[in-house]
Amino acid sequence: MALPENEAARVAALRALNILDTPPDHVFDELVAYAAHALRMHGAALSLVDEQRVWFKAATTPLLTCGPRDASFCTYVVEERQLVEVRDARQDERFLAHDAVTDATGLCFYAGSPVVLKNGHCIGAVYVVDTQPRKLNEEHRLILNSLAQIAAGEIERQYPPA
Repeated sequence: MALPENEAARVAALRALNILDTPPDHVFDELVAYAAHALRMHGAALSLVDEQRVWFKAATTPLLTCGPRDASFCTYVVEERQLVEVRDARQDERFLAHDAVTDATGLCFYAGSPVVLKNGHCIGAVYVVDTQPRKLNEEHRLILNSLAQIAAGEIERQYPPA
């Protein structure tokens, strides 16, 4: 997995927000709850990706508060800077050994849209997950992309760069 060309500047932009490791926030909790409900998925989350980890600002399912970046679906969203859809992780070589796919969680489907700041840096993803294979339709893609844009705007509003 290659890092984005602007990785140092991307991480600096994320760190300047001082959002990492902050308490839960009802606005982001509502945003991910809506994502899960609107797309009829098992769960949804807002994750932020720094150099080494993926940290969850909000999640509808009991997820870890952070995890290693190199084992994350979300890191692909940050690197590709576009919606990433994994219809069946059990059939995707990138995720065959991923803990959430192989353990009791039974994660099967993932779709994440990039959270991109006004300065152009992608700092994370708004994503949905399910325990069965799925496929997004155009309306679902629109909803997920829109929620990622809303999340970016709300992050910049609540956590202006220091």
